[in-house]
Amino acid sequence: MTIRIKVDDRFVITSDQYQFIINHRKVGKTGKGAGEERLEPFAYCQTISQLVNALIHISVRDSTARTLASLAAEVERIGQKCEEAFKHQGERKEDVNAGWMQKIDLSGKPEVK
Repeated sequence: MTIRIKVDDRFVITSDQYQFIINHRKVGKTGKGAGEERLEPFAYCQTISQLVNALIHISVRDSTARTLASLAAEVERIGQKCEEAFKHQGERKEDVNAGWMQKIDLSGKPEVK
C-alpha cells in the first residue's frame, strides 16, 4: 500500500514499504517533459512522527513569525492539519493506489476554489 498526499504546491508525501518520502514537486518547463509533474525526494522519514517533524521544520524555516508565541501557534496549527489529514485518510474507502490524493494546507490561508 502506498500513499500520495499533496501537502501544498511544493511538496507531496509518498511512501513505499519502508518509509514516508517528502518529495519536492517540480513541473517541467521546456522540452519533452514540459508541463509534466515530477517528484524529487526531499526527505526520507521512517515514522509518522519523523514525517510530521520534517513538515514542521519545513514550515518553520519558511515562516514569517516574529515572536515565539506566533511560532508556537504555527507549529500547533501544522500538527493539527497533519492529524486531520491522516485521520481523513483512514476514513477513505477508495483504494489509495487508484490515484487518490488528500491535500494538507500548511499555509494557514483559506483554500480558493
